[in-house]
Amino acid sequence: MAKKIKFLFFISLILTYPPLFSISLQEQTCPEFPFFYPKKGALSVLNCDFHKTYEKRVSQIIKTFGRPHGRPIILNLGGNLIFKLNGKTQTAVATPQTYHSLKTFSHAAFSVLLMLPKENSKKLNSEILHSLQLQLQHLEKAEYALPTLNLTKNDGLLCKKLSTAIQSFIKIILLNQTYSNAEITSFYQQIHPLIIEILTRAGTIELEALHHYVDPWFSQMTLEEKKQLGVLVATAHQARAHEISVLYFAEKLGEKLGEGAENENRLVILEGKFDELSALALLARHYLDQEAAEILFKDPYFLQSDLLGARQK
Repeated sequence: MAKKIKFLFFISLILTYPPLFSISLQEQTCPEFPFFYPKKGALSVLNCDFHKTYEKRVSQIIKTFGRPHGRPIILNLGGNLIFKLNGKTQTAVATPQTYHSLKTFSHAAFSVLLMLPKENSKKLNSEILHSLQLQLQHLEKAEYALPTLNLTKNDGLLCKKLSTAIQSFIKIILLNQTYSNAEITSFYQQIHPLIIEILTRAGTIELEALHHYVDPWFSQMTLEEKKQLGVLVATAHQARAHEISVLYFAEKLGEKLGEGAENENRLVILEGKFDELSALALLARHYLDQEAAEILFKDPYFLQSDLLGARQK
């Protein structure tokens, strides 16, 4: 019955909105922007004018970044730093190998959790069995390599302790050929303080590296250039306001933090992408929207929240 209802609903969509399903890319008035509506006709042409003009302005703004008399920018693309000022570009890495070594061991704990589907009691199937056996081998090799990683004595001991605990947990599961949610929860409660300690150390290393490179960059700028500076931080997930380099730059710039883009001014967050082109495009759109909102709505932040949603409050 449920399948029949879904089918009838889909058919009703086709009958009610045939343009959604019948217009090919070649038939559209504005194929450069295939996800925008309307697809054909006079309004499509009018809307296409807007999108073409908008993207043209974005490209123009990108070309001014880091140029003489243009806006200086700093990009943090997953630890790869890019600084553009007065026609010159400087690069640095804020996540040294020691940082990645610590994060790798913490990821190993997360990896085992991901391998075990959440069920009350689960007998190992061949896929899970193979994954755990491989993880065990990889942990043993990683632990053997610890002396070569240039970690401090304490950091090395933390990684070894976590690796040993994970290996022991995997061996118990392999021996019993089954696991339960209670066993998983108990294990991760035990290693939680250790994971936090390792991540804290990784964060400290990142902060020290950030400051080592960014502070001299700030000293190269005039007071006016600092006021114009735009910073973009790329993040892998939704840490956003609490991501460590975001916290660093927020304090450095004196920016107010919040979840979402509503408060973003000189500090902008990019999620899920780490390439320079995407970063520059988002930064350009950010400043273009602020420029337009200042004129249209007398509020530069107006377009940083949903225009239609904001009006419903």
